[in-house]
Amino acid sequence: MPRYRLEAWQAGERIPAILEDTFESGLREPPWICLVPRPDAGPEDVSFWIQRRGFQSGKSKDGKAIYGDRFEEEKIYELH
Repeated sequence: MPRYRLEAWQAGERIPAILEDTFESGLREPPWICLVPRPDAGPEDVSFWIQRRGFQSGKSKDGKAIYGDRFEEEKIYELH
């Protein structure tokens, strides 16, 4: 059973109704995102992706640098 809209379309099938409802109602706005760079990522790679995606930087409670699209300045974020 295809899980995603593209896979379903390519297979000529419909995705389950609950997923279709999610696509239609819940994803009209891009989801919030938070990323933590891999330990082996170079600073130039991190800065390239921050600029390309228009991310803002933030800090997690454990002091890690995190990046996302809706951070508030001076706020410390808890990662789950």
